[in-house]
Amino acid sequence: MVARNDDLLKNGQTCSSYVMFINDVMNVNDVIGAQNKNKVIIVTKSSQWRVHEYLANRKSQKIVNLIVIAKSEMEVNADEQPPYVLYTHKLYIDAIASSTHVVLTSWRNGRFTRPHLDLFPRKMAEGFAGHRFTVALVDQPPFIVKSGADANENIIWEGMEVRIVELLSKTLNFSIDFKEADNANILGSSDSVLKMVSEKKANIGISGIFVSSEVISTVDTSNMYYQDCAAFMTLTSTALPKYRAIMGPFHWTVWVCLTLVYLLAIFPLSFSDKHTLKPLLQNPQEMENMFWYVFGTFTNAFSFSRKESWTNSDKMATRIFIGFYWVFTIIISASYTGSIIAFVTLPVYPPTIDSTSQLLNGRYQIGTLDKGGWVNRFSNSTDPVVEKLMAEVDLVPTIEEGIKNVTKAFFWPYAFLGSKANLDYYIRTKFVPTGKRSSLHVSQECLTTYGVAIVYPKKSEYAHILSASLDRIVQSGLVNKMRADTEWVTVRSSTGTYLAANRGGKNSLVVEDRALTLEDTQGMFLLLLLGYIVGGASLLSEWFGGCLNLCKPKRTRDDSSIPSNPRSYNGLSPRQRFEKMKYVSTMVMVNMHMLKNVHESVSGPERREAEDLDRKIDELFDFEDVFGDKTNEIEDAN
Repeated sequence: MVARNDDLLKNGQTCSSYVMFINDVMNVNDVIGAQNKNKVIIVTKSSQWRVHEYLANRKSQKIVNLIVIAKSEMEVNADEQPPYVLYTHKLYIDAIASSTHVVLTSWRNGRFTRPHLDLFPRKMAEGFAGHRFTVALVDQPPFIVKSGADANENIIWEGMEVRIVELLSKTLNFSIDFKEADNANILGSSDSVLKMVSEKKANIGISGIFVSSEVISTVDTSNMYYQDCAAFMTLTSTALPKYRAIMGPFHWTVWVCLTLVYLLAIFPLSFSDKHTLKPLLQNPQEMENMFWYVFGTFTNAFSFSRKESWTNSDKMATRIFIGFYWVFTIIISASYTGSIIAFVTLPVYPPTIDSTSQLLNGRYQIGTLDKGGWVNRFSNSTDPVVEKLMAEVDLVPTIEEGIKNVTKAFFWPYAFLGSKANLDYYIRTKFVPTGKRSSLHVSQECLTTYGVAIVYPKKSEYAHILSASLDRIVQSGLVNKMRADTEWVTVRSSTGTYLAANRGGKNSLVVEDRALTLEDTQGMFLLLLLGYIVGGASLLSEWFGGCLNLCKPKRTRDDSSIPSNPRSYNGLSPRQRFEKMKYVSTMVMVNMHMLKNVHESVSGPERREAEDLDRKIDELFDFEDVFGDKTNEIEDAN
């Protein structure tokens, strides 16, 4: 019995070639084991029939690039060197994976009988002759999707990797037997498939498997055909809160500048009209009236037409100020109106969680699957941010449970870590948002990237043929098409039905008008509520004589008060003198009227004297009219 020489295989991870001299060709695999890539040349004393038997045996299939050199049974002269025959094999010649020997050439008289011959021809170039391969898989969207069962209760498999394997089967002429891996709920999708393939219960393993050092040590992998990554899923909103619509169109710096303009514009306008600020400073309550005038220009409410209105001013400077100010206000009003319409009606997306630093600053609770390698995948990370973030991880059994935790988190925000392609598929197909503020978002920044590949049993003879064909599929861009086709078939709308274009027939996408809802207009209602609150507070203050009375101008002291000038204490006040003059003039007018009536009743010389007296009385009546007008003006001024 020949034992395996481990020292001979110590370079098994690199490309090596072997030349072996052995008595019995059947013992080759016991020495070097399976060799699916390395070239092996065997020189043996076995007979041709023994060599034929070996090349038809399953053992020889484990060595793909094989040459067996055996002595020919042909009789030659004693002085001639006997010829040596070079054999190889042809693999998968029928559906049961049989092999047969092939004579390459012979060495005779110091040369090959068939010159210019490739001693290591490509094996299985024509395919696998309808051989049946067992494919292990588990539901792992969008790579593998379990889409139901047929009439015979056979599972219908869909997905990007299913389409890839089906294309390979048509190209290389082999049939497929899909077999769901066992214990997927306990081990996880990747680990259950890897276990099945490593135990050689399946020829091919597909389930969106990430390539890592642990995977390579267990099974053989193809070249990475798709790049996926570990990303976070968080709760987000599709629109900013609409109560910000009132302030939203302008940045806070614009509002500060506008407030300063509308407050400070009072002084140049007042000074341009009066050429002095003394009336404004002596009567501060006019500041309120002027402010509402300025604010009225902003709201285009040009209804101030009283005598003291600035729009009625005859000063050129005031008119220039008002003109430029009016143009400025029109531009600001138009900008605000157009911006607030766009802000309310169009969807505006707020900032989303796309980096680990945002998760750390937001004090997010991180969750991930308790299987599939996600638990220990970041345990040895050298990044301090990742180390802090993954210090306390919440483990969940399924992705659906993780989505539930993200949407139902109350006391602290929750983020779920998983495959970006897988999370995106679950969000688009199995999560129905209840509103614009309960949407899910997958981070754009990846915590780490992974390559997805197809796996085979260790040193399987068909791995390099399938991998080479897979590389051609990737180079032709068919992988992207297969992913798009998978989404076209499997992705559903928010109502749980297929998209309109997927149902077939003449259905078309339905376009609906978007009406503003109460949620969209809540900012205006909140502003009105704020006005009622402030107005109610002012009403209560005025009702109970609160602090607003302090802002009213104080009344002058009554007549009984002692004036500040002691010299005027014994004299009449201006108001008292005015009232006394008015009383005296009234009494004089009354007496004059009575005297005129008496004069109209006399005649003769007394009549002429009466007419002279009447002319004097008329002059007094004219004085009465002038005095009355002046009196009214003085009263209006007071």
